[in-house]
Amino acid sequence: MFGLASRHLGPATFAVRSEDLVIDRVAGLPARIEHREFLGEATLVHLRHEASQSTLVARVDRDHWARFGDRDVVHVRPSPGAGFLFDADGRRLAASPITARREVAHG
Repeated sequence: MFGLASRHLGPATFAVRSEDLVIDRVAGLPARIEHREFLGEATLVHLRHEASQSTLVARVDRDHWARFGDRDVVHVRPSPGAGFLFDADGRRLAASPITARREVAHG
């Protein structure tokens, strides 16, 4: 779904930093805004992915939150090039093509 690839066979976990999550109305995983924490220059948006009952936290610019209200259903996706894959034992897997593209683009 996020354009990730790995030679690893078996369970894996995809992790992304809160500042690398993008919230919008169309593309990504559907999630409901549970609440927001205003930090001054930024806002932490706490979301619930209903299908998995997972909690996600996105860090967005302080003005970005005004476009959405509590309990709104939005879509969440990682920024291009963001994210890490870990195997079932918590070891980071080799860089995926999406990470490699990021390193080349910013390298």
